[in-house]
Amino acid sequence: PSFKFDLSPWHNFTKPVLSFGFTDDDMAPETAIDGLLAEYGTTVNDHRHIDKRIIDPKSIDLDSIGHFGFFKPSAQQLWQDTAAWIHQTRTK
Repeated sequence: PSFKFDLSPWHNFTKPVLSFGFTDDDMAPETAIDGLLAEYGTTVNDHRHIDKRIIDPKSIDLDSIGHFGFFKPSAQQLWQDTAAWIHQTRTK
């Protein structure tokens, strides 16, 4: 028997979502991110609450980010971007 996660509650989730992806992340390429984000809502118009950002490390003066690089001090700019997004989202 195969086990399958019930993702149906995600279809009703409409709170703002910030999604980061990185062009050098082999563990979560953009197609995988799109597959996950597709579970948030049932139509394309349902995805207005999703802010998907695919970052090329070189665009923020980093050699690499990869899958776990967001959590390293070198990615502090992304932390600041996240904090600004949270602040902006809260004040809407």
